[in-house]
Amino acid sequence: MKAVDIIVELTDYYLFIEVKDFHNSEQYNETDHFNFLIKSLKYKYQDTWLYRWGENKIDKPIKYLCLLKLDTPLLSRMNQELRRQIPVFPTGIRWNQEICNSCSVLNFEMWNQRFTSWPVTRLS
Repeated sequence: MKAVDIIVELTDYYLFIEVKDFHNSEQYNETDHFNFLIKSLKYKYQDTWLYRWGENKIDKPIKYLCLLKLDTPLLSRMNQELRRQIPVFPTGIRWNQEICNSCSVLNFEMWNQRFTSWPVTRLS
């Protein structure tokens, strides 16, 4: 089992953050690499959620942020597919709790526009 890179506890929710800085981001335009990345991101969230649930530490909504070094056009497709694979909000009539409050895949530029208090820069 693998965990996300960073867990941030804020007043009203948790952030699960996964960071990926690829040597060759172009390869994720290919279906096999794209599917592998989606699967990796999905299982990192699920494994982290399961650990936190086992520790009885799911007491706030969880927002999942994936910071990836990818081109903006690919991010839309990645957001759509990841949200399809990770249940966002309660789904189905039998679920009483949500597994994920929100899920966003962002590149560095989008992150810095959205989170001005937490800018990111690549050091090398």
